[in-house]
Amino acid sequence: MNEQLLANKHSALDGAHSDGEASRDLPVLQRDIERLSQTEEFDDWSRQQLARLLPYIQKYQVAPGEKLFQHGESAEQYYVLLTGSVQLTSSTGECQTLSEGVIGKEALLGVNGYLSEVVVLESSIFLAIPSDKAHEIAPEHTASKDMFRKVLLEQVHTPAALDAQQELIEVPEVDTQYKDWFKALGWLLVVLTPACILYFGEQGGDALLNWRQKQFIAAFSVTLIMWVFQLIPMYAAGLFTLIICLSLGVVPSEVALSGYASGSFFMALSIFGLGSVLVASGATYRVVLWILQRCPNSTFSYNFSLLLLGVFLTPMIPSSNGRVGLLSPMLVDMSKSLGFKNGSAAATRLSLSMFAGVSIFSAIFMTSKSLNLLVFSLLPVQRREEFQWMNWFTAASVAGLVMLTLFLVCSHFMFRHSEKPKISKQDIKDQLAMLGPITSLEWFALCGVLFFLLAVVTASFHKIQLSWVSLTVLFVFLALGMISNKQIKNDIDWRFLILLGSMIGMVHILNYTQIDMLLSERLNLVGVFMAQDFEFFVLILIGIVFALRLFLPINAAGMLTAAIFIPLAESHGIDPWVVAFIILMLAECWLFPYQASYFVMFQGVVQKKAKLYNHASFLKFNALSVLFRIAAIYCTLPFFRWLNML
Repeated sequence: MNEQLLANKHSALDGAHSDGEASRDLPVLQRDIERLSQTEEFDDWSRQQLARLLPYIQKYQVAPGEKLFQHGESAEQYYVLLTGSVQLTSSTGECQTLSEGVIGKEALLGVNGYLSEVVVLESSIFLAIPSDKAHEIAPEHTASKDMFRKVLLEQVHTPAALDAQQELIEVPEVDTQYKDWFKALGWLLVVLTPACILYFGEQGGDALLNWRQKQFIAAFSVTLIMWVFQLIPMYAAGLFTLIICLSLGVVPSEVALSGYASGSFFMALSIFGLGSVLVASGATYRVVLWILQRCPNSTFSYNFSLLLLGVFLTPMIPSSNGRVGLLSPMLVDMSKSLGFKNGSAAATRLSLSMFAGVSIFSAIFMTSKSLNLLVFSLLPVQRREEFQWMNWFTAASVAGLVMLTLFLVCSHFMFRHSEKPKISKQDIKDQLAMLGPITSLEWFALCGVLFFLLAVVTASFHKIQLSWVSLTVLFVFLALGMISNKQIKNDIDWRFLILLGSMIGMVHILNYTQIDMLLSERLNLVGVFMAQDFEFFVLILIGIVFALRLFLPINAAGMLTAAIFIPLAESHGIDPWVVAFIILMLAECWLFPYQASYFVMFQGVVQKKAKLYNHASFLKFNALSVLFRIAAIYCTLPFFRWLNML
């Protein structure tokens, strides 16, 4: 077999080789990667994971007498000895000679420094692997304490090694968003608010609310306070209202639990499963490499391709966090491959392109976010049947085009003086070679996606709800064993599904107790603006949603406003889908990082580790993107009128 050169263009090894001439860079060969995959530490890695690690692997030839590393030196990478021999000396003076295997495994354990000293005995060749990249790409293989403690003890027979496992990588604790006193206030309101609702609701002659309505509002107020103050997980808070309504007999069980039997629930479940297969099979990563391989070598082309890739994944993976998690490591890889300096205008522009691709077009596709499916379930049955995937996309397409145009124009002028890309197509070709031919799992995953898309396009002919089509695809994947028990546990967001079912149930309780009719009567003035001056109503809606988003997460704010204004729109002769779409567009707007969990995740993966983009420039452009959304809403209103939706 012809040996294929796997070129590696990254900088020289820090620390041990800083004195230079005793070591030199070598190209990484196909057999080196095969040798790596046969070691105990990498035999469980998939070819996709090895391909993602490839850009960070460095190969060095080190002369005799040189120190690879010494005791106490910062343990940032570990080494695979390909040829030659080294002497490993522990902190207690115990020596051993090694002629193969992995050296410096303590870097994988996250200790502060190496526990031994390694001196090259004869001219040796090593593969150097950054431990942080290994953790990032395959945490399930690098975070096993027992396995690496055992491996470490095989190499270093000292008491220090026994203590090394106590110095594992520290997982940063998630900072609580609210101080203790603020949460104490939240718990106080949990007790007082429902009591006040029930007590003062009994005062006066003609009660505005009946007893069942008061019970539901009291229970829902507790859930709302728990969401605002983040007292307990959102999905648990959602269950509270259902439990109270069922226990007190406010509504029948088939109403309270209707969310868990809805098509939206099974659609979300199926999309999570489909996204899991796409990622696990490596099909999405292969598509990324194909795009880069065929993309013209220009700044605009790489930014535009990354933007379109995010847009392509948006309807496939129903979670902004999931899309951010998938593309963020690729963003870092691409920026390094293009030769962009961290914090530069070029790197910031590339980061914005990726982030915009996975986030700002969420409202354009029905299956892009769980909130979309929730709001879709609130629409009247007739509108749900009419606005399946393709009709949803068609109606929202003008807004999408406006946001795309504004993004491209503004990003070009804001970052027009950024550096030029420096990349070799050979790098991309090498990673594709590492992946090998398309596997059967990838073929099945791609066929499942194509089948689903075909069902979307032909929905007007077969008349089958897309919820059941997507569930059929999920069933086939499960029957063929393409989704493991581990994937079912980890990749399907069961917490959100619990929240989705409870939210749908709460909306149905709202309708069953006729509270929605009361809200419509009380908001009649807003309804008048909605019917007579829709542009002014949009301004009112912007103010309401922005105010809620200061305190509520995206899903809660979107659900609450949709539950109120969709029935109001229907009662005033306005297409409820139009109002739902505008709410979804506005709910995604954010100015402060805490308002968007997927941006916090993006920061954790990209900024805290790689310092890739300029934080201030990023937030300024994001604030500008809020105006993109508002402009897109107003620009699409004439299109809605042309479709007789307004």
